[in-house]
Amino acid sequence: MNSKINSDSTLTCIPYLEGLNKYNLNDVKSYPRILNENGTILYNPFNNCDMKFEDVEPYSFLEQNAEDIVRIPLPRRSLLVFYGQARYQWEHCILREDIADRRVVIAYREFTPTYLSGGRECLIGQEIISKATQFW
Repeated sequence: MNSKINSDSTLTCIPYLEGLNKYNLNDVKSYPRILNENGTILYNPFNNCDMKFEDVEPYSFLEQNAEDIVRIPLPRRSLLVFYGQARYQWEHCILREDIADRRVVIAYREFTPTYLSGGRECLIGQEIISKATQFW
């Protein structure tokens, strides 16, 4: 029996080239940039601040190559955070051949602006939050 509780793995990332009708990608162009190139926080939708959503530079898509594949080592107990291009322009998976032993994943996802207060689907966002509170 393996003495490790969880095993290392590898995350495989490939460019998403299928168009903007999946994953709410057609809304991304209206999302504000959360961080600038230096990593400074530009906008936090959960803070009440003077900056307005529409005053922040929107995210834009860049050209991707279909042959690009990125493989990221995931040591056991590692943390990976996606934002910007990694979040909106790439799909990710862990391939079966990259799973050597038991692994546990805890994924936290935030609502996109579409589901936050003032967004086009804010009522659905409120309903999801309401139902989620019943689980804890």
